[in-house]
Amino acid sequence: MNPMQDPLAALRPLHTPQPISWWPPAPGWWIIGALAVIIPALFWWYLRRTRLRRTALGELKEIRAMAGSTEEKVRNLALLLKRYVLVLYPEKEVAGLTGEDWLRFLDEKLGQSPGPFQQGAGRVFGTSLYGEKIESDCEQLCSLVSLWIKKNRLRG
Repeated sequence: MNPMQDPLAALRPLHTPQPISWWPPAPGWWIIGALAVIIPALFWWYLRRTRLRRTALGELKEIRAMAGSTEEKVRNLALLLKRYVLVLYPEKEVAGLTGEDWLRFLDEKLGQSPGPFQQGAGRVFGTSLYGEKIESDCEQLCSLVSLWIKKNRLRG
């Protein structure tokens, strides 16, 4: 046959392409790999950052459920609040606060001055924790401490 008669005869034979290499991976695999590292790291960071608050709120829940006198519950609430504050703020700034100064500090950090600690149910934390009989609504105090804990968190 004349090559002029059959134009397909001049073509080279078919050949298969080389197999696709596993390296470097496609961009989608890079994204999946990055997300597989970043998402657990962010979750771990979030858990560490909120551990103090979750622990304090858990202890508050135990105090709420505790069977005991009002005086005992209020003292436990005051102790929980003081311990939480000592972790959040420098010891030199808050360790010595008592009475009206303590209540003012709590209200300022709550964003209300004067607020529920100086003029409301939280007043019991600065005046009559030890001594006379405590007449206070425990549930209202628990809600106030819960609000304070939720609004104030560890920085950094």
